[in-house]
Amino acid sequence: MATKLKVLDLSDPNPYLTKLPEFPESGSLELLNISNFAYLFLLSSYVELDMRNLLNLKVLNLNNCKLRKIKGGTLGMMKGLRELDLTNIKFIEDGSEWLADIGELPLLEILRAEEASFDEYRQHEVLAGIKLPTSLKVLTTSSALANLAELLQLRELRIIRCRTRVVIPETSTLWWKSSKLESLTLFYSRNLIMAPNATLLPSSLTMLSIHFTTLEWLPNLENLENLIELILNSCFELREIQGLGRLKRLQSLTIDSASRLTCLEGLGDLMSGSNCKLAKLTMLDCPLLTTALVDDCRSALDVVHSFQEMHIDGCPRLDGGSIPRLSKLPRLKILRIGGISRFDGDHDGSALLEGLGELDQLVELELVRLPTVERLPSLSKLRQLRRLVLWDIPNLREVDGLDGLKSLKRLVLAQCKSLERFPAASLPSTLVRMILDLRGCTNFTSDLSSLDVSGSNVTIRWPHEPITRYPNPRPVQRFFDN
Repeated sequence: MATKLKVLDLSDPNPYLTKLPEFPESGSLELLNISNFAYLFLLSSYVELDMRNLLNLKVLNLNNCKLRKIKGGTLGMMKGLRELDLTNIKFIEDGSEWLADIGELPLLEILRAEEASFDEYRQHEVLAGIKLPTSLKVLTTSSALANLAELLQLRELRIIRCRTRVVIPETSTLWWKSSKLESLTLFYSRNLIMAPNATLLPSSLTMLSIHFTTLEWLPNLENLENLIELILNSCFELREIQGLGRLKRLQSLTIDSASRLTCLEGLGDLMSGSNCKLAKLTMLDCPLLTTALVDDCRSALDVVHSFQEMHIDGCPRLDGGSIPRLSKLPRLKILRIGGISRFDGDHDGSALLEGLGELDQLVELELVRLPTVERLPSLSKLRQLRRLVLWDIPNLREVDGLDGLKSLKRLVLAQCKSLERFPAASLPSTLVRMILDLRGCTNFTSDLSSLDVSGSNVTIRWPHEPITRYPNPRPVQRFFDN
């Protein structure tokens, strides 16, 4: 092998390569990537490393490797190492001695050790109890952290499938005063424990993402004045979110599968005022959610110029009167609304979609499972609209203004059984793909003879055909993307 070789990348190895090549004895290697080596093709093979030729490494990637033996020294001898990836590594022989002095690496900035194990068949927390280097800026781990309070340079922390307690340091510690943490992700880490007097998270956070947890409460968010993105996904036991209205810099809010959440207290405060930064709101599969904005907040809400995307679906108890009025969101580009059947005082769905026809910057519109909607505002002013999905709106009679959609490329209209008219002759020339499902539309009277159905980009189901319900509109997305 070349004596001055600096980069060796075997992450996509030849299946006939049965063992690692010899490394240069000169120690010239600076980057070694053997991720997936002896794993995809040679499931019975293992990797052995000789540290004596790797002491000058700056980047070491052992992702998804099965490591049998390490000889010639320990990890702490690589004083120039800056990036280490141990994701899903399997130490066939005990690797604790090799890892023990990782805290002595003065330059290590990136460490990924998600689901690393000392056993081929059982999971172990390989970093548990080990002091990590204070130079770390990016850390992904499945282990409890022995010295989180000392990691003052840490900017990104991802705790994935941790089976033991994750303890947030006490507020009085230096970590709280000097922390530079910007991104915190908890995934399948069910045991987030706050120290006795730590009820808040570091104010330096700009992104907080929590997935698949049984937490009933979150640390108060009121001090996260720099938070830009908040994601709460599959927080099945979450009952309330404290401090939401104080997140004045928040640009993206996603709440998905919060089974116990009933109200988004503070959303009105978050959206009020001329300095509102919120651009994206997603609320999905929250079966007990009844209120997004209280009545006073909805009626007093100012025009929100920052708002660009709203997606609400799977919230069957949500009163449509508690979501932001579309007329107050003039710069909306993506709108997806589904599964809203309650709207006090609204008998034909007009209040729910009030202002829709004026959203002249709208690019995507998806309306799904809206039983109260009988008519839509004219869509003729939506000249930038490219995708339109109208799915399972059983009382909808007609769609007005399609001829004005000068940018429309994809159209889906299905399971609207009361549909009577469809302007086939005035469809925009820009249209490239269309699904028109008229099954069950017994009162349909429009003439469709002008439609060209010879190509594969047009699918029509006629009123007399047997009804077979699509489970949801998501398969249509694959039709769009092909």
